[in-house]
Amino acid sequence: KVTIQLSRSGQVLRLPLEDIIANPKENISLRSGDVVTALYQPLHVTIMGATQQSKEVDFEASGISLAQALVRAGGINGNEADARAVFVFRLESPKLVPGLAKGPLVDGKVPVVFRFDFSNPATLFVAQEFPIQNKDLIYVASAPVTDLQKFLGLIVQIVYPIQGLTTAGVIK
Repeated sequence: KVTIQLSRSGQVLRLPLEDIIANPKENISLRSGDVVTALYQPLHVTIMGATQQSKEVDFEASGISLAQALVRAGGINGNEADARAVFVFRLESPKLVPGLAKGPLVDGKVPVVFRFDFSNPATLFVAQEFPIQNKDLIYVASAPVTDLQKFLGLIVQIVYPIQGLTTAGVIK
């Protein structure tokens, strides 16, 4: 969760402290005039939709997988979720997705959407290995039957009071 920032000759470089410790090549010698700052910046993913909780989840620099992020939000809501429609929204470097970099960029990055079908058991293996990145958004879509249930519930709320009035003899 700690990022080391080095300011040198007008340039700024940031690296997670964990990367500097793990890779000696990243641990460069300081020069006169360098400014080193330790920044506490928790990484986070936003999880929304048909999960037990919609929330922002902090995670460590070593990262978490899609499966771990969903578990931290209480998991997919089995009563409401469409297991075939779990999405990860991410902004990627144009270098990583050259074929997709044709449209408008967001902060110099390409919007990318990954879709997961959790009705296929093999997807569970993929979810355990799929790395979540800082500022990703995970969205679990509602099942189509959930929308129908919400609509029918609304109809019942409207019709039931009217039925009560006719039964009571108020409306003839």
